[in-house]
Amino acid sequence: MPARKIINMSYGTTLYQSNTLRESVRRYGVTLNTLLNEHADIVGIVSTGSSGAILAAGLMLRKLPRPLCHIHVNKPHEGRSHSGTFSGSHKKNGSYVFVDDFIYEGVSLQRCIDAFKDTSYNIQYAIVTRIDDKNLLMSKCSFL
Repeated sequence: MPARKIINMSYGTTLYQSNTLRESVRRYGVTLNTLLNEHADIVGIVSTGSSGAILAAGLMLRKLPRPLCHIHVNKPHEGRSHSGTFSGSHKKNGSYVFVDDFIYEGVSLQRCIDAFKDTSYNIQYAIVTRIDDKNLLMSKCSFL
């Protein structure tokens, strides 16, 4: 099992303008392609919240080296059409890449880790545009 890794693309931006979203998905796609080419164990993308869902949807529409599944982990009290913790297609064996716009305390990443703790799913990589405070992240999130 490879060591867990957060890829911080180090550009602060908002995802909610179409030209910015297009550029963000392009940059994430380049990074994801590199990960997929280097790590044969990656089987899918995991996201939570609206920003993660937007990025994941855009990435799933890109031409990737191999098909991936997508799991979306629901936020507590988030409106949804079913009662499960997460939704989407999934594969039990392999690693997942967490995608989100930025990490502050790591709450979103930790939510996904917690949702997977009783499964065989494994979040091994994370791609974000910005990490606000790595020390705070390390103290609040079990990823690193």
